[in-house]
Amino acid sequence: MTKTIKFVMVKPKTTLDYSTYITSTVEELCQVSNLDSKDESVALTDYRWNFSLTSKRNSKTYNLSFAIDTFKDEQLTVKLEETNPISDFDEELHQVKVILKNNLLNDWQKCIWLDDHQSEFFSRKLTPEIYRVENQLRQFINMVMVSNFGVTWWDDFVPYELKMKHQARLRHFRRGVPSFANVDDRLLSIDTDELMEVMKIQIKRWNPTFDPAVVVLLEKGDKEKGAKDKLAEIIKNQFEVVDDLWITVFKNYFNESFENLWNDFYINRNHLAHNKLIDLSAFTTFKDNIREVAEMITEANSKYEISAISPEKRAEMLEVIQLQEEKELMQDHLESLMEADTGITLLSDSAILSQLQEKVHGFISDIEDQLYFRSDLWTDSDVGLEPNEETEILTIHSNIKEDDKIIIKAFTEIDSGHGEESNVTLTLIRNEDGAEVFNCQIKVINGKAIYNDDSGLYEAENDSYMDDSELIHFSKSVIEEVNDLLPNLEQVYQSLKWDEIKDGGEPPVANFPCEECGEERVSINEELAEEGRCIACGHKHELTECIRCGCICNANDTVGDLCESCAEYIEKQ
Repeated sequence: MTKTIKFVMVKPKTTLDYSTYITSTVEELCQVSNLDSKDESVALTDYRWNFSLTSKRNSKTYNLSFAIDTFKDEQLTVKLEETNPISDFDEELHQVKVILKNNLLNDWQKCIWLDDHQSEFFSRKLTPEIYRVENQLRQFINMVMVSNFGVTWWDDFVPYELKMKHQARLRHFRRGVPSFANVDDRLLSIDTDELMEVMKIQIKRWNPTFDPAVVVLLEKGDKEKGAKDKLAEIIKNQFEVVDDLWITVFKNYFNESFENLWNDFYINRNHLAHNKLIDLSAFTTFKDNIREVAEMITEANSKYEISAISPEKRAEMLEVIQLQEEKELMQDHLESLMEADTGITLLSDSAILSQLQEKVHGFISDIEDQLYFRSDLWTDSDVGLEPNEETEILTIHSNIKEDDKIIIKAFTEIDSGHGEESNVTLTLIRNEDGAEVFNCQIKVINGKAIYNDDSGLYEAENDSYMDDSELIHFSKSVIEEVNDLLPNLEQVYQSLKWDEIKDGGEPPVANFPCEECGEERVSINEELAEEGRCIACGHKHELTECIRCGCICNANDTVGDLCESCAEYIEKQ
């Protein structure tokens, strides 16, 4: 059975002599990938080339073909086939396709991927694990909610919008699977990201208080456009949170990193569900994320079994615990009247802090997304902003350069006075004792209204708004700083390898796999990394030189002062 990888290069950057170009491309590929090639192109066939590739390591064979066609633009179709495969995944073939694609992109404007059996294999491996872990969380949520709130928890506590989503899907589910039409499928029919919404439900109670603006709006009725919406908003503002399920229930079972891990899990799931390409690096990242989430859910189940919630605790969770001071009540009345007269929004301290935290969380997520496939880096983050306190919200670490890190700190200032500015200052620092490199501010200006004696109404001076104009440049600067302090060593390796092929000289990595991760990325060139350091996982090896052949080898694999090959040769003599 032949397994195929096929892609198309579109629109060359310069005019190419294709016969020479194809031959040199294959020669360069073989040098980098440790392959032998044989030209099997059919004579007199224009713009069609076929090569047989043989691995020098294990004698595996591959077919490589090129075809030039001209439609709107010239395009080069590349097909790489694994003949007589002995396993579902051939790592050498994976390396060959990536090297070939990267080399061709130097001369073509675009690469379009058409077929990749390795990506399909990764998807088939990951998809069952994704669904298994997803359903484990569904089961856990249902078990905890029934235990705490009874079998009617869905009807009693789930927000209206989420219920409507379930209702819209219910008919299709029961029509498509009639044998399960009479089961409770509510958690099964909501999206993966919505499971976190269920765990973060806030139970609210209406605390009606007299508000003169309500009287005015009721008198206007339908005569004024938007009066009903303003009335609904005033009533909504009188609701108070009596229970936050994440804080009082689910936080007892999961640590703070679970939400970020689950968000990554949701993104990875959608990546698979939409049949997007997956390479070995993404497969490893996805698999690690699935494992971490599964371990957390298993640990949560263990905690739940040990400590079931008592009836007393359940009653305490549902008890009203928040009372308003008279001064706060009058202030709420006044601000409601201002908002009703002007249509502006007046923000409280908590509302301002929430807006700033949401913006900072989006900034952190954007940075982590851009670094997601940098396997040499890892991050830890905390978006818990505190007024008038400096907190470390993001630290970017390297597996290779353990003493170097990028730190983002945030200092938050909150002032909910009308028309006043609140802000969070983000500061980038290189290493813990390093100086500030640069910073930016995210600002929230609160709304303000003034009283008009003539009309007897409040008039708007300005509405509440956020100014995050400095954040885009700051985000770009963070990535630039990461690439400067913690460069992508895989790219450095490819550059040094290319220089080796073109100009000769010593290879940048040793000719043995890392004893920790198995990748052939152990540095023997200080331009790449510390000698003996694996640039894929950061593991440090002790290197030694074979006294017979002079090769650099792993000291743990030597036989006396000889490498394994020389020791075997001498033993056979």
